[in-house]
Amino acid sequence: MKKINFVKYNKTRREAFQIRTSLVEENGLPYVEKTALTAEGIPHIRSFEEKYKNLTEQNQGLHVADVTVSSDGTTARFAFLKGETYAEILGRQIVNGKVPEASLEDGISMILKVHDDYMTPFHITPEFEEVFGVLPDTAEQIRRDWAFKHSNIDCLFENIMMTEDGPYCLDYEWVFSFPVPVNFIKFRVLYYFMSSIKAF
Repeated sequence: MKKINFVKYNKTRREAFQIRTSLVEENGLPYVEKTALTAEGIPHIRSFEEKYKNLTEQNQGLHVADVTVSSDGTTARFAFLKGETYAEILGRQIVNGKVPEASLEDGISMILKVHDDYMTPFHITPEFEEVFGVLPDTAEQIRRDWAFKHSNIDCLFENIMMTEDGPYCLDYEWVFSFPVPVNFIKFRVLYYFMSSIKAF
């Protein structure tokens, strides 16, 4: 029998991306489930299988939380991992509002370390402009950046679980398989972590 312990809804998105995230327990084992709220959301849920495969092949050292998608494509189930998030570990190291640079660099390196053949010079594509908009002509430094073959833009410190079996990426809902500047991913990681520090 399945027991639901926690539920969170994301209903402010477009229908194709509206999901319910649940912490469930079945036969004494905890799981995390992401379920499409509409039929339009099924392709989004099914995409977790390909994203898992792509990131697992691309990453060096950073594992990806295993996923099983239901036969009807409505629900993706992830094993509940035990450990501490990298954000929690960094939080304990804060002294006078500062985090040791070495620890930040280690975290960034863990996220950005991929196999060489999954790196490519950044170039603008129609898919990039559809998601992120048109880059201004002054953005020369961005245009000279590198990109991953598959970019998980939500691979934040709070989404990395440090377990006995190594670090795991918990959330890979937003993975783009078109070039995204690596420095943008790095900026998001640092921005969201530093914003969380200022919230306390």
